[in-house]
Amino acid sequence: MNTTILRFEKHKHFANIRQAGAHQHRHHANTLNADKCRSNRNRIFIGSSNLVSDVKNRLKILQKKTRKNAVLAVDGVLTLSPALFRQGNREDQYQTLKKFAIASKRWLIQTFGENVVNAVLHLDETSPHVHFTVVPIERTLSGEYKLNARNMFNKQTLHDFQRNYFELMQQCFPELVPPKYREKATHTTLRAFYAGLNRLDGKITDFIETEFNQQKDKLRVEAETLIRQHIEEWLEQRFVNMPDDKIDSWVASVQKNLGWELDVLVDQPTFKPSLNETIKTKIILN
Repeated sequence: MNTTILRFEKHKHFANIRQAGAHQHRHHANTLNADKCRSNRNRIFIGSSNLVSDVKNRLKILQKKTRKNAVLAVDGVLTLSPALFRQGNREDQYQTLKKFAIASKRWLIQTFGENVVNAVLHLDETSPHVHFTVVPIERTLSGEYKLNARNMFNKQTLHDFQRNYFELMQQCFPELVPPKYREKATHTTLRAFYAGLNRLDGKITDFIETEFNQQKDKLRVEAETLIRQHIEEWLEQRFVNMPDDKIDSWVASVQKNLGWELDVLVDQPTFKPSLNETIKTKIILN
């Protein structure tokens, strides 16, 4: 079942905001979970590549100095179930991505207005998603601006955000099913969100390596069987009634000479059934 995914994490210190910005805008040489060869495809559509500067610019509207323990910014992620981005051909996937990005930007602006100071579309990770940052400023009845994350991001509003985001996305993707936003969340922070991605990537990698090694061992056995088969055929054509120990000696000798080439062949990802002909050629040359 495909659904919407929305995560939040609060930041009380500029050090945390700076760290979040470094991840969102790929300031480090290597970013966990990201393919640096595709990072040039990421797109900033709100704010700049300097997250700290964007947050500070919004905080200038405050008339009073912020409290030490005040939440300065709320970091978030918007995405859809990964399978949705992989459906159809390349053009279908492009249209899905385009609708997702446009609708996500519209939701952020409609929901948070000028408080959403930064948003970037990431296309260099496992699934497309939008990272965004909100400065939780509200205007009081007296016209004063103040930070109030407790009021803007409480249990009820978080449920409302989940519902509203789903309803907007369902207009673009009717097949979406509602997220379980009334139940206790299983991923409460972005750290947990990425930890889940890491576990998934690890399982996929382990599976691929296991399957590859199993197939490689199978190919090696088949190759060694073919070597003996073709050597015996070659010997029978040239020598009649050769003793078995002589055959074994010849087989061992040719296998040794072919050993390193067999290792190279089996380790190639593009290993093909042409091994049979390759072995025949090597035997003739020997």
